[in-house]
Amino acid sequence: MDCRVFSTVERRPWVALQDETSLKFRMDMPGITKDNVKVYLDNTKLVVKGKYPSQVGSDLDEDSVLADNEGSYSAEIALPDNVKKEQIKSEMKDGILLVTVPKQVTMITVE
Repeated sequence: MDCRVFSTVERRPWVALQDETSLKFRMDMPGITKDNVKVYLDNTKLVVKGKYPSQVGSDLDEDSVLADNEGSYSAEIALPDNVKKEQIKSEMKDGILLVTVPKQVTMITVE
């Protein structure tokens, strides 16, 4: 079977954004459920690990064809010293992991 996919839009598999109060990470992990994702801190590194469910012995239904990834996902992100480690939050929805890392900041009044 010959299959070709064309797209005019390129989506990066992960994005990091920063504003005055937090760092935000979006990681695309299609086919991985929240039960198969671990997010934790290792000293000053944010570690994300995910495992794709095994497809061995399953019939080829629409879901397995659309999410036929195998293996695992792993990322380590060095965090700055001014993060509020105890307030880090993560949410997994529709194959997208969102991690919010609040920062300890001191706002300075401009006179």
